[in-house]
Amino acid sequence: MKEHYFFELTRKQQLESSLTLPVSVLTGLGGIVFSLAQSFRYGFNLKSYVFTGSLIMAALCLALTFYYLIRATHRFNYELVPASVDLLNYYEKSQEYYRSIGAPYKADQDFEAEMKQAYANASSKNRQNNISKAGYLYKAIMGLVAAAFFLAVSAVPYFADALTKPKEIQRIEIVRPGGTMPENDNSPARPTGNTNQPTSQPTSQPVKPTFPANSTTREGDQPSRPTFPVNSATKDATIVYQRTKKD
Repeated sequence: MKEHYFFELTRKQQLESSLTLPVSVLTGLGGIVFSLAQSFRYGFNLKSYVFTGSLIMAALCLALTFYYLIRATHRFNYELVPASVDLLNYYEKSQEYYRSIGAPYKADQDFEAEMKQAYANASSKNRQNNISKAGYLYKAIMGLVAAAFFLAVSAVPYFADALTKPKEIQRIEIVRPGGTMPENDNSPARPTGNTNQPTSQPTSQPVKPTFPANSTTREGDQPSRPTFPVNSATKDATIVYQRTKKD
């Protein structure tokens, strides 16, 4: 009786741990159904009818799977034997009782019989719970298999629609620098701005700095400390300003 009692408790833990995989598969298949339903081009043709019908059946199977998983995780009332402290108190009181009636040897027999009955009652109740939990889990797995089958059926019209889908025409617009394109390409360009203004003197273009070269070091050598640059001396220079006369 004792072994059967602990076997049912171990089976309960195994059934609860086996619920992780169906929940993950249910989440993945639900995401696939949602993605296919959003990206398919519906119309009044055979492909749309087959796709819609199979996708609805897959969604119903997933809904039933979700229901059976909820039932499998429902709070079943498992029965446990009394705690050790309660058993010890009962045993001591049982010894006092049987000593008072002149049959102390019956205390052990009575305790052993009560323990067997407690193990038998608890294991029977827990066995029924485990059978119900395993049944719901089996139905949930069958629901996932049916949903996967209907998804495979819906994949045929989905990929057929994807292969026959026309490619989008890309429009390329060429914009000339300085504004929009003129109506006639042969017409001379119109001058912009005031033509009477004198042309400004060319200014010096900035010089792009040179990127420092990479340094080479050998493995194991310690890098040398950089030398701080020495201050440079320069003479006062006269800044000459030139004025340009307008025409």
